[in-house]
Amino acid sequence: MNLRVHDGKPVYEGEQIMIGGNEAYFPVCRHHYYFPPKRLKA
Repeated sequence: MNLRVHDGKPVYEGEQIMIGGNEAYFPVCRHHYYFPPKRLKA
């Protein structure tokens, strides 16, 4: 699963696709998608 991060916080709502935002997406497992790690840098 791919988790999108903005200002260090996970984003679950809004636009489905962000053009040119590869640095804002992190590959995570299902568990970490719903319970993300505390430190995420975008």
